[in-house]
Amino acid sequence: THITARQEDYIEEYIIEMEAQLGNPDPATGYARYIDVERFIDHHLLNVLALNADALRLSTYMSKSRGGKLAMGPIWDFDRSMESTDGRDDNWARWYGTGDSSKYFNHDGRYPWWNRLWQDLDARQRVRDRWHMFRQGPLSPSAISNRIDGFANELREAAPRNFQKWTLINPSQYQNEVNILKNWMASRGNWIDTHWIE
Repeated sequence: THITARQEDYIEEYIIEMEAQLGNPDPATGYARYIDVERFIDHHLLNVLALNADALRLSTYMSKSRGGKLAMGPIWDFDRSMESTDGRDDNWARWYGTGDSSKYFNHDGRYPWWNRLWQDLDARQRVRDRWHMFRQGPLSPSAISNRIDGFANELREAAPRNFQKWTLINPSQYQNEVNILKNWMASRGNWIDTHWIE
C-alpha cells in the first residue's frame, strides 16, 4: 500500500514532534503522548532476551494507527540471536553480543531514540517491572520451554525433508538442537533475573 503525500507529511511531522519530546518524561506533554511506551518496552525486552545482534537498528518495523501512537512492531528477524551460527549471540551471560552487536542500553549516540528514552528513570524501571511481570506468565521458564517444545513438535515431521535440502545438521541431531535452544533460553532468562532484581 502506498501512502499519499499528505500522509507522508503527517507522519514526518509527527516523528519530528515526537523526537523533540523524547527527553521529556512528563506523561502529559512528553514522549508518552507520541509513542506506545509498553509496545516499545515489549519490543526491547524480546530483543534483549534473545540477545538479538541486529535489534533496534536493523530489521525494525514500526506502525501507527489512525489516531494512535507510534508503536514498535511487528517484531521479526531473529536469525542472529539465541546462539545462532552468527557467533555474536552465543554468550547468554552478558547484556550485549560481541563485535558490532546491538547495545540495548547504550548511551553513545548510535541509538538516539532509545538513548533518550533510557535517560528517563521511570522508563528504565518500567522495563524491569514489565520483565518481572512477563516472567510470571508468557516468559516464565516453563512457558518458554513449552513454547519451544510446541514449535519443535510442529516441525518434527518436516525436519528430515528440511535437512535433505539444507544440510546444516544431521537429522538425528534435531532434538539435541532443540535442547540446546531450551537450555540457552533458560540460562539467559535466569541471568537477566539476577541482574534485574526487583
